[in-house]
Formats: sequence, C-alpha cells, structure tokens
Amino acid sequence: LGREALYILGNTKSQLAYHALNTAYEFVSDKMKPLIKKSLSTLKLSGVREDNSKEFYKKLLSSSKPYRCCITYPDGHGNQALIFSRTNDEKRVQFVAVVINDYNGIRDCFGFYDISQFECDKIIERFYKNEEILNIDAKALKTILVHAEKLSKQKTSNWLLPYEYVCWKNLLADIDNDNDDFETILTSKYPPQKAIIDNFDVMEHWFLDAHYSSEFESFLENLNQKIKSDLNKIDFEKEVEETLYNIFYPEEKEIWHKRLLTCAYLKMLEGKDTQASNILAIYNEDKAFEEILKTILRKSIYEYYFTLKYNTEENNNKFTLKELDEIIEKIESKWVQNV
Repeated sequence: LGREALYILGNTKSQLAYHALNTAYEFVSDKMKPLIKKSLSTLKLSGVREDNSKEFYKKLLSSSKPYRCCITYPDGHGNQALIFSRTNDEKRVQFVAVVINDYNGIRDCFGFYDISQFECDKIIERFYKNEEILNIDAKALKTILVHAEKLSKQKTSNWLLPYEYVCWKNLLADIDNDNDDFETILTSKYPPQKAIIDNFDVMEHWFLDAHYSSEFESFLENLNQKIKSDLNKIDFEKEVEETLYNIFYPEEKEIWHKRLLTCAYLKMLEGKDTQASNILAIYNEDKAFEEILKTILRKSIYEYYFTLKYNTEENNNKFTLKELDEIIEKIESKWVQNV
C-alpha cells in the first residue's frame, strides 16, 4: 500500500503531494526513502519544484479566522486537552479537539466541520466540565501542538499521528508558531532565581494512581506487607526516600522534569510571570525538583489508602476499615501539611 501510494503521489503533479512526500521522508524506513526520492524527482520533472502547500491552505482559510483556543494544564499522566476553532462571517465554526500527553505526543483528535458559535461554546463547556481551562492565542496553541508532534516523531520510525489529526491540523496552516523549545523561550524571558516550592498549584492533580506503573504497584504491595506486619514500625518518609528513584527512574524522571517547562510556559501565557519564573527555577534546581517528586509520591501514598477506604473493589480485603483509619491517621500526622 505504501509503495503504491508513493507511486500515485509522484504522478499527481500536485504541490500537496510534494509536501506529503517531503513529510513522509522523515518517518519511513531507509529502504523506502529511495522510492520517495524517485517520486519527488517525478514531481519535479512535471514542474512541481517547491512546497507551496502553506500558501494553498492559507488561501482556502482566508474566509475564516481563529475563534476560541483552549488548553488544560497537564494532569498526573501528562495529559492535556486542547481545542482550536475557526469562525467565518456567517458565525459558523470549524471545531477541533486534540488530546496530547508528554509521553507520546498527539494521542487523539476529533472535529466538527460546520457548527454554530453557540454549539461550539457548549461543546467546550461540556468537554472540559469542571476542569480549569486556559484561553490562549492561536500561535501559542500551534506551538504546543508542534512540540507534541515532535514527541510523536521521536518514539518510532512509524507514523504515530492519528489520521484525524493529520486532516484537521490543516486548519492551523495559516498560523505561525514559535520554533524555539519551551526552555529556550522561558530562559530568554526570566532571569535565574531561587526556587520556592510553596503554593505550587499546578500539582493539584499530580499523584500516581494504584496502577500507574509496575514499579509503583510493586512498591505498594511491599508497603502493604510491611503495614500488615507492624504499622507502628513504618517510617513513611523513609519509604519515600528509598523508593523515589526506583519509581522515578531516569526516563520517567525526565518526563516529569520537562512537564515543569510546559506548566511554566502556560503560566507565562496567562501573564502569571512570578509563578512562571518560579516553576522554571524549580526546573533548574535539582534539590527543588527532587522535593517535588517526593511530594508527588507522598500524595500518591495518601490517595491510595484513602481510595482503599471508600472503594471496596480496589481494597479487595487488603485492610479493614479500622486498619485503614489507623494508616490514614498516621500518614496525616506525618504529611498532612505537605500533601
């Protein structure tokens, strides 16, 4: 199918085919690259010698303009929900919703080609429900999406972008984006400073659920056994320190580390420069970042036992309610101000 598609594209005499072939060249295996070069040569012989696809889409989009652009802060799994929309003179809207995360980039996408502004606003309201959303400009949204695309491309030589996203992303063709990464953008704006960890509001939903990873599951199983043996001997803080970098192993740690840059960038877009510069400072200080990871793990332990108390299926007779009350009381006496 791929070989046949390359042959067809090469014989279309289309500037869009030229763009598609150039883009595909970044993802295909080495054995397919000569076929792409051959198709590009065929296009050049027919007179298509440069990528004018951006101008093509700009012309198509000239009768509409960006309407609403929204995004959420990353949750504990690094997921973010983005919405981009365009409106025309008749107040009709083209609407696109995208889910990204900082592990694999673009994860999912859907859109509506022709809805009213009222319908668009209601969908946005329902899409985000009670989540805090940030309204941003189109350039910032495209910058974030381009960053997520790069993550998708780093994971494998196969095409990881959802088909729907490949189609709908053309609604952003006339929007410029910032080519610098988040760290470069932030560093150029905020001078170095001492990190302050208090009131770090972006962490509100940052904790690991019971099945977050095999490392965390194993840690909880061992911790449960120790608690069953003798709760009074458990030093929860020691447990956190000893397992911290087993759960946040180098690759996992780096993802959480980069998540700080995303949050700082969003704070900058909100005009909250004090918070943005402080998050950047935490990113740049190893000790401050380590304390963030410890706080996440403390919250995760606390949330786990709190969940067991009210979720009998998850508890599955691990502990009695009395035992859970004792565990939670001990945790709260140690960490209640820190979690």
